[in-house]
Amino acid sequence: MTYAVCPDCEGHGTSSAYLGAFTSDEWDQMDYEWRDDYVAGRFDRPCPTCNGKRVVEGCHCGQALASSSNIWSGVYFLSGCWNHLSADDQEQLDSDAMSASELRAGC
Repeated sequence: MTYAVCPDCEGHGTSSAYLGAFTSDEWDQMDYEWRDDYVAGRFDRPCPTCNGKRVVEGCHCGQALASSSNIWSGVYFLSGCWNHLSADDQEQLDSDAMSASELRAGC
């Protein structure tokens, strides 16, 4: 089996992405202790993609397998990276991405 560095946590095994992004104004309004804790990684959780293992299954070329998710089947990994997927699998990824975008927009 081939492995690749997790594309979501970039091999760190943890993530604070669940907190979202902060504007510079929001960051300036936070107290120094909270900012220090954030920068030190005290709010990090195990990466949901690799479960803290830092790697995911990889394609034969060394890139991470393409993954997708939808509300019916959850997150799933395909048999190769984007460049090595069949046209049908690429179309499925595009469709899942479009559905996720519509859900985020409230459609």
